[in-house]
Amino acid sequence: MEKFGVIFDIDGTIVDNHAHHEEAWLLWGNRNNKPIDREFYRARLYARTNEQIFNILYNGDISPKEILQFADDKEAIYREIYGPVMKPMPGLVDLLLELQRLNIPCAAASNAGRINVDFVMEQLRLRKFFRAILASEDVTHGKPARDIFLLAAKELEVAPTQCRVFRRFIRRVRGGAPRENAGVCDYRPLAHG
Repeated sequence: MEKFGVIFDIDGTIVDNHAHHEEAWLLWGNRNNKPIDREFYRARLYARTNEQIFNILYNGDISPKEILQFADDKEAIYREIYGPVMKPMPGLVDLLLELQRLNIPCAAASNAGRINVDFVMEQLRLRKFFRAILASEDVTHGKPARDIFLLAAKELEVAPTQCRVFRRFIRRVRGGAPRENAGVCDYRPLAHG
């Protein structure tokens, strides 16, 4: 078993893609007669799974098949608008190179679907830095449950208490609306949630 491991979330930690996800939701809404403005997105949809979002937008009156189709459409919009401008977070590659030099195993774990996770890893050529790369399809319960991080620790063959997790720091303010702290990364032992 390895002594230490590092787990990176993807959205907001490996890439700064929040604005592009938001824009994709607004475009999807306009194209599908479900107007979504920034205030509604930030208050009701942000940091939720596609399934949760579509259930909100359709008041629960939507089939699993429709959710999958609409989610595929929205994620295709996201990849179309984000691909040309995607870049790693400042300092990320240097950090990954140093962790590699120190032989500290790394994993990437995301609530995003496999197609978006692979999109980031392949376009930025980051796959070589990660022993494990996990997506929403790999676990039953996505974040905020810790399942994906615990699975990442298992894949790294590192005790969860010996893993450190990098993820975007989000505070809820003003009636529960999310607010990101730009440049702030939550780094903590996995055992402490």
